[in-house]
Amino acid sequence: MDVETRDERLKLVAEWLRDPCGRKGPLLEALLDDLRLIEPDGGKPLLVRTGPRAYRLAVLAGEPPVPRLLDETFKTPLEAERFLFGRRWALHFGTTVDHVLASGADDGR
Repeated sequence: MDVETRDERLKLVAEWLRDPCGRKGPLLEALLDDLRLIEPDGGKPLLVRTGPRAYRLAVLAGEPPVPRLLDETFKTPLEAERFLFGRRWALHFGTTVDHVLASGADDGR
């Protein structure tokens, strides 16, 4: 799915941030399907609880799949979800979510 304009991108980011775990409109759902194909760390991401209010991302890679913990730590699953959404967004569009939100625009890619 290709989102051409900065206004479209801003609307999709805002929609996702309003309710990351809720129902999505068809354009956002299509974009999320594309973003989920991006594996920034070389495997399928998963969230591992490492203690009370402590989470880390891991990736499943290899045959058979073996989890590999990543360095980032999070206090909530939502914090991890936002981090992963931001990484995938940046790899897909070449600009950060924060940049889109802060300026209300991006570089036009």
